[in-house]
Amino acid sequence: MINRELQQRLHTYSFNVLDLVKNYGGMVKGIKDEHYLQLNANFLYIFSLFERLVGDVIKASIKHNSVIKEKYLKLFSSLAESKIKDGNKERNWTVFFNQPDIMIEQYQIIEKEKNQIVLAKLLFDLDLKDPIIKNLYKRFCEIRERRNLFIHRGEKPDQLYYDTLKEKFKIDKKFIEEINKANGLYSTFKKWDRTQNQVIMKQNRTKDPKNISSTPNYLVYTAFTLHSFIFIMVSKCWDFAEQDNPPLQSMHDLLRFYYDFSYHKGMHDYWRVYTYYALKTKHQMTISEKVNLIIILQIAKDEKLLKSSDDNIIQILVDGINNEDEKYENKNEIHQLMQAYINDDIDPFIKATLELIEKDENHALVIDQWLMYRKFKDSKKFKKKVPYLKLKEELQKKIDQ
Repeated sequence: MINRELQQRLHTYSFNVLDLVKNYGGMVKGIKDEHYLQLNANFLYIFSLFERLVGDVIKASIKHNSVIKEKYLKLFSSLAESKIKDGNKERNWTVFFNQPDIMIEQYQIIEKEKNQIVLAKLLFDLDLKDPIIKNLYKRFCEIRERRNLFIHRGEKPDQLYYDTLKEKFKIDKKFIEEINKANGLYSTFKKWDRTQNQVIMKQNRTKDPKNISSTPNYLVYTAFTLHSFIFIMVSKCWDFAEQDNPPLQSMHDLLRFYYDFSYHKGMHDYWRVYTYYALKTKHQMTISEKVNLIIILQIAKDEKLLKSSDDNIIQILVDGINNEDEKYENKNEIHQLMQAYINDDIDPFIKATLELIEKDENHALVIDQWLMYRKFKDSKKFKKKVPYLKLKEELQKKIDQ
C-alpha cells in the first residue's frame, strides 16, 4: 500500500532531520570552529536525506499509482528511443521496450538522465506557476546550488554559483540577499594576508558575502523548505481511497518542534504549504487534519500573516469538527478544546480535558504529545486542575505491574 510505505519514509526522514536541527539549529551565538564545520556537514547530510526521500517517493508512486506509473513508462520509453536514435551504445536500449517491470527495476537509469526533481515535476504535475510551488522551487534551487558549492568549490560564492541560479532558474542576487539576510551570515570570514604572513578576519557583507556557510538559522530554513517541498510531492501521489492516516500526519512532529523552539522563519513558510494542501486536495479532512490546520492558522494569525478577511476560516474549521457527518468518538470534546484554544480561554479548555480523561484515563498520556496542549499545559492553573503528570505516573505503574 502506497500510504504505508510513504508514511514510513516520511517518518524516518523527519526523525533524522529533527535530530540534526534540534542539536544544531539553536546555536545562534558562540559558534566554535568545530561547530561551524559540523553545521556545513549537517546541511549536506540533510540534503542527501532529502534526495534519498525524493527517490523513495517516486519509486513508491510508480509502484502503486497507475497514473504515475503510466507517465513513468512513457518517459522511459521516450528516453530509450532517443538514445537509439542518437546511436548511444552505453547499453542495449531495445531491451526496455514493452518491458514495464524492467523499466521500473532500472529506475536509476532514468534518475541519472533526468535527475530526481525533473522527474518529480513531470510525474507529479508540479505546477511551477502556482505561487507556493514556484517559491518553494526557487528556494530549493538555491539550497541545491549552495550544496554544490560546498562540495566542489568551498564556502565562497563564485560566479558559477550566481550564473547557474540566474541563467537556469531565474534567481537574481536580490533573492539570494533576502535569503542570507533572513537566515544570517557569519559576520566575519578568514583571509590569508601575504604581507603579514598570517590569517586575518574581515567583515562578511550581505551584499557581497565571502562566506555563505550554513548558519543555525539556515540549517532550520533548509529543513523546513525541503520537507515542505517533499510534502507537496507526497500530496500529489497519496491514495485518498485508502483508509490510512493522511499525509498531514507526517507534518505533526515538525509542527510540534516549531512550536517548542519558536522557529518563526521556518513556520511562516510551513503554514502556507499546509494550507495549500488543505485547500487543493479534494478529500474530506479528518478531525486531526482540521485540528493541525487550526493551530497553524492561529499561529499565522498571531504573527499577523493572515489577512483579516481570512479570520473566519479558523472558526469554520472549528465548527466543522462537530459536524454531524464526523464519526470520531470524542468530537464534542475536541470541538470544545479547539474553540477554547482559539478564544484563548483556559477554563473551558480544562473542562473539556477533564471530560476526556473521565471517558478514558489514558488521555493523560497524550497531553505532552498533542500540539494543542502546548498553549496551556505548563500554566499553574492547568497543572492544578489537571494533574496529568501524576496520572501518567499512576498509569505507568499499572503498565509495569
